[in-house]
Amino acid sequence: MSADEIEVALARLAADPRAQEADALPQTGVSAVDAHLGTAVRLRAIVEGAESLQQDAVTAAREAGASWADVGQSLGISRQAAQQRFGARAVAELTPQERLLGPVTRAEEVRELCAAGRDGWRPTGSRHGEHVLVRDEQAWEVRRVSMLGPSAAGGRDGWVLVTTRFPDCFQVRPAAPLA
Repeated sequence: MSADEIEVALARLAADPRAQEADALPQTGVSAVDAHLGTAVRLRAIVEGAESLQQDAVTAAREAGASWADVGQSLGISRQAAQQRFGARAVAELTPQERLLGPVTRAEEVRELCAAGRDGWRPTGSRHGEHVLVRDEQAWEVRRVSMLGPSAAGGRDGWVLVTTRFPDCFQVRPAAPLA
């Protein structure tokens, strides 16, 4: 897909469906200004999502063995710029109902998330090597699926998407009640 094709796809995704055609604006009651500002807001959300996915992809590449020079070269920036931009991520402050699970490896994270889920901890945020969990009164089953696969959004068999981290989605569904 070319850069132009990506731009068109993103513009279509962000556009107000009621204002797809300029001629339709008067019939929908949406002013051109409101339609364009709404699109700008939705595009900002797309940018924030893309930046998060890019961060996760770089982290995954680094975990797979890519050097900062490799990252910089692939993105057309210097090694130092790549390391400054993607290297350190601040840990968000946690509320009293939250805790951090990690560091965990990819091989052990689902087992650890499931164990925490049985104790009433549900993932709400994921990064490579760590997950933010929130406490509630429900026991949870947790699974990891590819964000590129057909079941990424959940919906089947009670699975609900709760957090993503490239290239994975984490889903939960209620388990047996806590004892």
